[in-house]
Amino acid sequence: MTFPIVSRTVLAVLATVLLAACATPMKMPVAKDTPAVDVSSKSLLLMTLRMSHDAKPSITPFPRVAHVEKPGATKQEDRLNFMFDADATSVGPDGEDYLVRVDLEPGQYSFHGFSGGGGMAIFPGYFALPILADIEVEPNTVVYLGRIEARTRERVGNEFRAGPVAPLLDQAVTGWSTSTWEVEVRDAYESDIARFRTQFPALAETEVRKQVLPAFDREKTQKWWDAQ
Repeated sequence: MTFPIVSRTVLAVLATVLLAACATPMKMPVAKDTPAVDVSSKSLLLMTLRMSHDAKPSITPFPRVAHVEKPGATKQEDRLNFMFDADATSVGPDGEDYLVRVDLEPGQYSFHGFSGGGGMAIFPGYFALPILADIEVEPNTVVYLGRIEARTRERVGNEFRAGPVAPLLDQAVTGWSTSTWEVEVRDAYESDIARFRTQFPALAETEVRKQVLPAFDREKTQKWWDAQ
């Protein structure tokens, strides 16, 4: 992947499209002031996300986009970018998490992953966190997909990178191009749904089914990376 010579500000903005060259921007559904949850046309999917840049602890990752794709996506409408908002941040007794909300019409999808940024004043950096989990969305439901815990470590050999190589200096100094991701998908239904219901009162009385994503498949991710 190559980039033209542009300002660092522009390069930082590119973090929102790392996993989708051309996609449809979407707001995350359900806000703190949403009066009621409506799943008449789209189902609501919930998950929590925690990230750490252990390979470069001085850098804090900030997710900006959750990427969802339809199978064999070739058009802009097939790639959906759900933009993180202020309501997504949740600070608990053991740290900061993100409360991810995605609404989708019934059908087959790939929860492709997340992208965002994290750097220093003069060295903005950005990352791509691939998840590549296939999901089937049933109609008229609210579903919990699980808790994703992702941390970086130093990259070994040809392992997929936590972020692109370019721009060379920014990505190297911030550690995204020299590290890789370790990802765990957990079932933390009770504690996570309690946090969702506290953050979003509209979910207080809503039935939430459990459909936890499969375990992170590193081999599949490596093959995806190698094909880019």
